[in-house]
Amino acid sequence: MLDKRNFYVPVLALIALALLTGIASAAEHQVTNATVDQVYAAVLNDRILWSDNRTGDHDVYLYNLTEESERTLSPAGTDQFAAALPAGMGMSTDRVVWEDNRSGNRDIYLYDLTTGEETQITNGSGHEVNPAIAGDWIVWQDNRNGNWDIYLYDLSTGQETRITENESAQMTPAVTESMVVWNDYRNGNWDIYAWTPDEAAPSAPSVPGPAGTPAPGADLTPSPPGAPGTVTPTPEATTTPSPTSTVTPAEDLPPTTAPPTGTLPPLTFIAVTPTTLPPLTFVTVAPTQPPVIL
Repeated sequence: MLDKRNFYVPVLALIALALLTGIASAAEHQVTNATVDQVYAAVLNDRILWSDNRTGDHDVYLYNLTEESERTLSPAGTDQFAAALPAGMGMSTDRVVWEDNRSGNRDIYLYDLTTGEETQITNGSGHEVNPAIAGDWIVWQDNRNGNWDIYLYDLSTGQETRITENESAQMTPAVTESMVVWNDYRNGNWDIYAWTPDEAAPSAPSVPGPAGTPAPGADLTPSPPGAPGTVTPTPEATTTPSPTSTVTPAEDLPPTTAPPTGTLPPLTFIAVTPTTLPPLTFVTVAPTQPPVIL
């Protein structure tokens, strides 16, 4: 027992030292050092995204911790806010979204980090703000209907979907590849609501049967004879059978000859034309039996 204690003590000491070393090595790292504001930061993996007004207007900047490199994603001269990286996604998609006022109102833009291609997602007369992205889904907060609603755009289909239609405010959406959530004020206080495609899709309509035909089941009651819509069977006495092939009665058939048993009967010779009679062959049999024809 003493030897085991002597073994565990140094092991525990090493573990404690490793933990303390890790804590001691953790430190803050200043990403930006401009004299103006950098706001709306988002992070995923080794990439940090934010809105930066060092040029006199807010632009989207990206910093890569691994490469220790910084670059501007949006053009100067207009404001870009609330940038967001894909939520819950690996950076293999390399997609960034933000709200942009270059058209005089806030719209949603998409930027592909791999190709450098920028795409305008919305172009309505209202404001589209607070975007989020996951996979092919982009969601945002939209006031085109006079109040804030949640909208979704599917990059794979190019289809836009209005998620909420309540006249109160729905704001600040978040998204995964299968669900959208947001803050909702329809009950007079802020609640959390969620949406999935299965809830939005209408249920499959049942296939209608023929008119007047009740659904089959244990409660199905047959209609009484003579009731409308029913067919009353014709009495058997007046039923005319359908024509069928004629069958010869058994008495008209030639009787079946039973196979001979016991002693063979005597041969009977019939006179026929010699050309049609096969030659006879006689064989020797027991004395008690007459010769047979083979």
